[in-house]
Amino acid sequence: MKLEDLTPKQRLKAEKWLAIIRECINSDLSNEKWCEQNNVSIKSYYYYLAKLRKMAIEQIPYKKIG
Repeated sequence: MKLEDLTPKQRLKAEKWLAIIRECINSDLSNEKWCEQNNVSIKSYYYYLAKLRKMAIEQIPYKKIG
């Protein structure tokens, strides 16, 4: 799914999780420790991390060869 295909509600959720992921990455803690201290489910963290990475990859245009 591409970012532009998201509904406004889905876009808000994606932005929320992107902010959470950025905050965790920018901390000096491990993902597990940061999630524990911030009451974030580690399973949800990794789920949305994978989902957002996939959406980011899908935004990169393919170069047609030939």
